[in-house]
Amino acid sequence: MRLPLADRVRLSLLPAAWEREGRVGRADEYFLEIRSHTDGSRRLRTTDTVHWEEAIKYAAMFRGVPWDLAEKRWRRIFPRTPE
Repeated sequence: MRLPLADRVRLSLLPAAWEREGRVGRADEYFLEIRSHTDGSRRLRTTDTVHWEEAIKYAAMFRGVPWDLAEKRWRRIFPRTPE
């Protein structure tokens, strides 16, 4: 029996690393992004990067959370995120 998936946000850690002429910058920095589960059309992404340890800490705050609650938490944690 197939059951519909629960409404939980999708969380992504996006590497901010760049490479130029053999040099790598921001190797341990990431952007965080959450998307709505249903169709992914609702999305929030950090404007600033965070280090790996911070990214994991923030990710834990969105574990098992539906979109409405996740969006409220996001706005409190990352108030500078554009609409």
